[in-house]
Amino acid sequence: MSSVTSTPGNSQAAPQHGQPDPSQVRVAMLPALNTPTIYANAFQTYMAQDEILLTACLSRQENSPQGSLLTVQPQQAIAMTPDSARRLLAALSQAIRQYDAQFGKR
Repeated sequence: MSSVTSTPGNSQAAPQHGQPDPSQVRVAMLPALNTPTIYANAFQTYMAQDEILLTACLSRQENSPQGSLLTVQPQQAIAMTPDSARRLLAALSQAIRQYDAQFGKR
């Protein structure tokens, strides 16, 4: 299990020395038990009032007698609020920065 400290919003008051900052939230990441993993190389988004749907898809190029064809097969979808989508964007941006620092840009 890993632990993360997060500061929501902008806090004006600084914490007293030795006292926890009330604007910080401690987050404990629990191990992922029986969580299926899918591979996705294409994504589709759909928006409605107060929600965003992100569908992970598998795309592949196929050759047929009629020519080249790109097939896209939806695998799994995640429905979230716009605020959750913003947090996902921030998490992915941070993960890409860390990946690039460790392995280099590809």
